[in-house]
Amino acid sequence: MITGYLRIIFVFFILFYSVSAHDLFELIGQNGKVSVTLNEESNFDMKEGLPYTTFTIKTTANSHLVLKSDSAYIVIGENTELAHHDRMFRIDKGTVHVRSSTPTNTEFKCVVDRELYTISGRGFTIIKSNRTMIATVKNGAIIHVSGDLDLDYMLETYQQSSLSDGLSAPEEASAATLKTVANLDGIIDAKVNASIARDIRRYSFQVFKKTQYETTVFRVVHRKPGTNVFIFAPHADEQSAAIVAERFKDAVINNGSITIIPYPVKPAAAMLERLHIFDMNRAFKEKMPDKPNEIEQIAVRYKQMLKEYNIHLVLNMHEGLGWHVSERDKEDLGQTVVYDDKKFDATAKRAIDNINKRIEVKDFRMLPLYKPMPDTLTYYACKRGLDAFGIEVQREITLNKKILLQYAMAEEFLRIYQLK
Repeated sequence: MITGYLRIIFVFFILFYSVSAHDLFELIGQNGKVSVTLNEESNFDMKEGLPYTTFTIKTTANSHLVLKSDSAYIVIGENTELAHHDRMFRIDKGTVHVRSSTPTNTEFKCVVDRELYTISGRGFTIIKSNRTMIATVKNGAIIHVSGDLDLDYMLETYQQSSLSDGLSAPEEASAATLKTVANLDGIIDAKVNASIARDIRRYSFQVFKKTQYETTVFRVVHRKPGTNVFIFAPHADEQSAAIVAERFKDAVINNGSITIIPYPVKPAAAMLERLHIFDMNRAFKEKMPDKPNEIEQIAVRYKQMLKEYNIHLVLNMHEGLGWHVSERDKEDLGQTVVYDDKKFDATAKRAIDNINKRIEVKDFRMLPLYKPMPDTLTYYACKRGLDAFGIEVQREITLNKKILLQYAMAEEFLRIYQLK
């Protein structure tokens, strides 16, 4: 239950100018009684979205509404009244929470008492009580004040500032404010995940049944077409690879599909050995030998899946020996993203740069490595026009760190290919 500031009626009003290229606000979810009037038509059905025209929204106690523009999620809290016209919000009462729907900042402009503010950040909340206030929790925000002053004003994490009588000095957010903002942010997580999950089918099946090679294939399929990803962990002694691959069976995606094979060679997995009979990551030959071994025969089924599920992106999960610190270290694969074609330079660098921003210890940062390796899964996929990358974490770091780094790296590729 959201309390405190939300139940007080206010005198001031705020205008939000939302930058968007779409024609509709997408309805992510709602709770309790919410009334919507669209172009003076009462009780408008929002299932297909809310157009950027004239509408009003009123929420009651214990109710809220979550909308999505092209750049942000917007939570309209309980006991809130607002109006919208031509991509502009006027909040007459209550609370509105804004959070970027992308890894970058979202930007809004608001007018308070004839003063124009531009608010840029990953997330912030406008609360109207005895004073109109902006607050942040997980991320800071930059407020640009237009007019004679024309200055930028920074709100750090867990800070608040009044907008009612001009921009006041930042202060530590109160416990009540933190609770309100955290509750609203939690609503986004719950509603977004529930909305996406309704559109996702998860299932698994066994291949090579009733043989020593019987293993499970997991699939996550969204009803909306998009990028189809194949996640593979060829070496059973590289524990983080299989653990990370299997975790993606619970992934929340907004389009496309993921096909996951964490234990492609079950006898090796049972013994935690790198291989059984033959290296699975050297079994993806362009031309099968006259007398293929059992592992090469198994690889044929995995090759078929690339075509069967119309795969666009292959992620091959590994633990690498050594520390790759420069282009000269071709044999040291630890902490790299490996690829077989120079055309993937930019994509690999983009993913790595995004991850390295989060890694404070320089030695743990990832590096790109162009290294064609025939007979590997990525090489085979690349030759068939698929995007393919090997994610190599350093074998000697702790298992938890390997899992954390490898999962983050794989998830970053899902973001780049717009599954998240």
